[in-house]
Amino acid sequence: METPESSNIAAINYSTKKKVLTVDFKPSIKESQTVKPPNSYEYYEVPKEVFDAFKAARKKKESVGKLFAASVKGKYEFNKVPTKIKNKKGIKNVD
Repeated sequence: METPESSNIAAINYSTKKKVLTVDFKPSIKESQTVKPPNSYEYYEVPKEVFDAFKAARKKKESVGKLFAASVKGKYEFNKVPTKIKNKKGIKNVD
């Protein structure tokens, strides 16, 4: 699996059944000086088309971070969750 084209996002997983997009962010420079894992967030009721747009952006080597800011950030309910993405790099459907 290829790494998403993003300086902030390490991995994105999507559950078609639950409509949950899980985003694993890379640690910031401050955080990387400590031994903290990166932050992960679950975004709820995200349509599959949004996830498909992430896959298309990766294929085209476009910025996944810019797509996230435009199509997810501030548009869906979310919660910070413990980092649990097994696929540490890439964009993957988990169902």
